[in-house]
Amino acid sequence: MFQEVAAGKTVALPWSNVKRLALPLVLALAAPGCFYVEQINQRPSVSIRQLSDGTPARGSRLDFSAQLDDPDGDPVAPSWRAFACTTGVDPAPDCDATAFDSGTEDDFNFTVPVTRTDGTPVLAVRVLLDATDERGATARPEQELVVAIGDGLPVLAVRKVSLHDFVTGSAIHLFADVTDPDDGAPAVSLAWTAFSPAGNPTFSLTENPTAPPAVTGHRGEEYVLVAGAPGDWDVQVIATDPIGQTAKTDFLLVVTDDAPPCIASESPIAEAGQTLPLFEVTQFEVPVVTDDLDTYPPELVDSDAGAAAFRWTLATNGGARAPLAIAGNAVELDPARFHSGDVLDLRVEVADRVDRQASFAACGDALASCALDPAVPSCTQRQTWHVEVQ
Repeated sequence: MFQEVAAGKTVALPWSNVKRLALPLVLALAAPGCFYVEQINQRPSVSIRQLSDGTPARGSRLDFSAQLDDPDGDPVAPSWRAFACTTGVDPAPDCDATAFDSGTEDDFNFTVPVTRTDGTPVLAVRVLLDATDERGATARPEQELVVAIGDGLPVLAVRKVSLHDFVTGSAIHLFADVTDPDDGAPAVSLAWTAFSPAGNPTFSLTENPTAPPAVTGHRGEEYVLVAGAPGDWDVQVIATDPIGQTAKTDFLLVVTDDAPPCIASESPIAEAGQTLPLFEVTQFEVPVVTDDLDTYPPELVDSDAGAAAFRWTLATNGGARAPLAIAGNAVELDPARFHSGDVLDLRVEVADRVDRQASFAACGDALASCALDPAVPSCTQRQTWHVEVQ
């Protein structure tokens, strides 16, 4: 039972009257156009799709696509940011605070930077993607993708040059050319190490500060090896980039002893056992001597090159051999200085910087010609002219 207030007094209403009053009120509230509840705007969803395959290197291109969806069918705007990192595990210390690239298109691409802002190499990239629909609803959670970045190895190219057939005591020039696809050649260090044959440790390995310039994007170094003994030598070069990646190569060198010089020609030409007549002033000479280091005429191509030496002797009528005070490659004989019928043995022996007197002694004085290396009989170091004065 409800009560009704009328003219200062309270009147109790039957329950049937209450129901008659409530029904019109309910119908009025339910009438169309009288009450409206707005539909709830749902958040869009978003994900990152990486389009690039494999492990990218610094300086390479990365491509991504935003996969967008809105339950209400509203247009969705993506927002990209990319950060340079060392690992990307913890963004605070491992990534730069400022994005190096950003974008608002469905597709997002960029070139991976070589270094972070502090100069350290980039080893990861952190990509963030937000999305907002046209009514302001933002996707949650923010999408994150950490991409590991590979390191391009240094590239080494080498060459070796010897102007003297890789003989002991001469300069062997070793050249290394280095490039690096992401760090750049100036950031790569080169370490040189020489390994000598067993029991032959004597050598020098020094850098040439005036190495020839390299082409753009490359860096070159030149080292000079002077081996003190023959054998198989190994000079190793290791290129190391700032991350510690390495490339290695070896110069494998077969170093030989300085061979004896060779008389390449003589004048006049005398056959074995032949006696030449001397009836006028005649010049006897050795125009050409070949050698690893000491030639004649001298070929002064570098500081190692030298000139062959000549030792002249003369024996008259089978007597003792007397040295001549002549250092050059030629001697003149004048028949007026001798008696008619005198028999002369004019001899020249050629020498290089190696002391070979013991070898000449072993060859014997009686031989008109002498090859100090029996393995190369065509290379002789002695020439004797048998002459009769007329």
